[in-house]
Amino acid sequence: MVRSRKYTAPFHISILVHSISEAIDFYHRALGFPILREYDGTSHFDCFGNQLVVHERMGYDATLFQTSVENDDFVVPHFGVILIESEYDQFAKHLIEQNLDFYGRPRDRFIGKTYEQKVMFLKDPSGNAFEFKCYKHLSPEEWD
Repeated sequence: MVRSRKYTAPFHISILVHSISEAIDFYHRALGFPILREYDGTSHFDCFGNQLVVHERMGYDATLFQTSVENDDFVVPHFGVILIESEYDQFAKHLIEQNLDFYGRPRDRFIGKTYEQKVMFLKDPSGNAFEFKCYKHLSPEEWD
């Protein structure tokens, strides 16, 4: 398969949450992700042009399935979005203003390396982990 950066297909990810109302508060109200549709314990959000779908399962706790790596810097599994620097800076500012509980506050990593990045980690109310980052010296064509 030939890879091309000329067109990036949006991703779709579907995750469990313990409360749809808490998920809406977090993803829509706190993070600012538009709601695409809602029905029967399910909500679809626009996550930077990608589709994030949450399904309610009472009692679900994502932290039961996670392990820390890199000296507890972040956990797996997690998913993330790579933004361009201006988008990252604006989003980080918004999240800080929302007074969210980061488990990895916005900061720089791998300073001085080609793949230097700004990064932040957070969890939703169900414990699902997210990473948002941007590369400081790489264009999107070089993100491999």
